[in-house]
Amino acid sequence: MRNLQNCRVFNHSAPISLTSATSAVTNVIDTVGMSGGDLLIIATFGVTGGNFTAFKVQESDDNSSYADVTGCIVATSLDVDGAATDLPDGSNDDAGTYIFHVALTQARKRYFKLVATEDGTNPSLVSCVGVVTPNASHAAFSNAGQLDSSPTDNCVLRAT
Repeated sequence: MRNLQNCRVFNHSAPISLTSATSAVTNVIDTVGMSGGDLLIIATFGVTGGNFTAFKVQESDDNSSYADVTGCIVATSLDVDGAATDLPDGSNDDAGTYIFHVALTQARKRYFKLVATEDGTNPSLVSCVGVVTPNASHAAFSNAGQLDSSPTDNCVLRAT
């Protein structure tokens, strides 16, 4: 069986217009049963009229108390090539795409979400999907993880 047949796809956030300093805390991605796999969160912009003050992935054990995922915080984390990442702004991010990767290691939590906060300068349109892929080796691990818990397994990429 192909791995893609076992993936779960989440409509993490339908297209939403962020205005007046709003924050899109999108639908939760539940990774239960996907131990040792990978999570991709793909966020796409239509129009970016305002400046973003936060654009990051967070995780939680209980779906109520969330913490940032190291390596998946735009403007703090480096991209996959080791270059600095910039928050989306109203000048050059129209039709831009950001891809966040989280390796579902043993250290990872069960629930994930994308947080996108816009400063209210002008409306910005963003949508997001989450794709959870299974553990390709089919090894059995507990919770939402596998053996390696290195934060370098997580990253952000801006598609150009």
